[in-house]
Parts: sequence; C-alpha cells; structure tokens
Amino acid sequence: MSVFSYLSIADKKPYFGLITDNKISNETISANFANYTSTYSPLKSTFDVVSGFYYHNSSSNLTMNAFLYVYFDPVQSIVDVDIALNVTSNVSLSLRPTGIQVTVTNTWSNSLNIDNVASWIASAFPLKPYSNVSTPQVNSETGGAGLPFKTDSKLINQTISAHVTQIGLRVDMHYEYFTLSHYAYNFSGANIGEDTLHFTASLQGLGKPVYAKINVLLMNSG
Repeated sequence: MSVFSYLSIADKKPYFGLITDNKISNETISANFANYTSTYSPLKSTFDVVSGFYYHNSSSNLTMNAFLYVYFDPVQSIVDVDIALNVTSNVSLSLRPTGIQVTVTNTWSNSLNIDNVASWIASAFPLKPYSNVSTPQVNSETGGAGLPFKTDSKLINQTISAHVTQIGLRVDMHYEYFTLSHYAYNFSGANIGEDTLHFTASLQGLGKPVYAKINVLLMNSG
C-alpha cells in the first residue's frame, strides 16, 4: 500500500484516457538451501514481468527482469541472496513520464514471528545502452538492517526526435536474512522459515499508477 500511496501523491499530471495493465507476478524459489553453500555455485532463478499501458492510439510497456542467486551460510545460519533487477520501458512520445522508482520490501513468516533481515546493501545506475536516466540515490526508509528501500531516478536528455522514450535502470542488491537456528540451538539448520521479497518498478508523472511487480517467496524445502 505504501507504494501506491506514494504514487498517488507523486503523479499529479493527468493523462485522461490512459489505460494501464499493471501486472503482478507471484513466484517461488523452493529448494533445500543447505545444498547451496558457495557463492560460486548458488541456486539461480530468473523471473520476468511486463506491464502494458495505452494512451489514445499509442501503446507502451514497462518490463522488469529479476535475477536471484541464493546460497546458505551454515556457520552464521544466514540465507544470502544476490539480486539484479533490470528495469526497461518503451514509452510513446504522447506520454512524458518524469522518472522511475524501484522499491524492495519483504514479508517474513516463521514460528517466532520475527522480521529478521540481517543486512542489505544496494546500488542503482542507468542500464546501458540507455543514458537518459539519472543515477539515483538508494535510501533506507527504516535505517539499519531493515527493509524497505526505494530508489528514484529522473528522466533526463529526452528528445522529441525519437519514436519512443526508452528507459533503462539497474538495481543490484545483496540481501541476508537469519534462519531460525540463529536464534535457538534446538532448531535444525534446515529449519529456515519463509521470506517473501517484493520488487516493484513504477513510472512517475503519468497521473495514475503504472507499475510492474514481482513477489518471490523464498521457501526452504529441506
């Protein structure tokens, strides 16, 4: 809800007749994470989502590709996830978005009822060969180790000579969360619990929410 609340405030310019086909993709990574204990041979997964939006006789799209590499640290009882998000958009010249935002949040589920994000680091930058997105700052809304985080980029160097506005943004992230065995020795290392990551990419300045979202459930099956 926080994403949509922000959009309702940020997107003030109306485009009457804009139709959106905002897509949400729900995915699951299910495996015995204890079998993947090396950064050199992690569990690899790729997910994609494409949202379309239409204005009068023109069509546009917003795409997010999520690459996740999961491995387990049995010494510290931590699940490590390396994440790469590629966000691209082809926008008709009849629409003039002002920026692009990427947010990441998480939902934790276990018998201890603890939201146990150990740490995260992230960086964001224009996705080559695109050069019309400003390099954003990555901000934590909660501070410390907790999620969520969001990054905002402005659209720059837009020209009217192109047929479409092409946008590209990359977010890299390393995310860690504690397993149940971190809190009590009587838990086995395989009793990891479940964590869901929520990735949302949204265009700003179009008067209504235009977004693509991927939810990934990390579920240990060991």
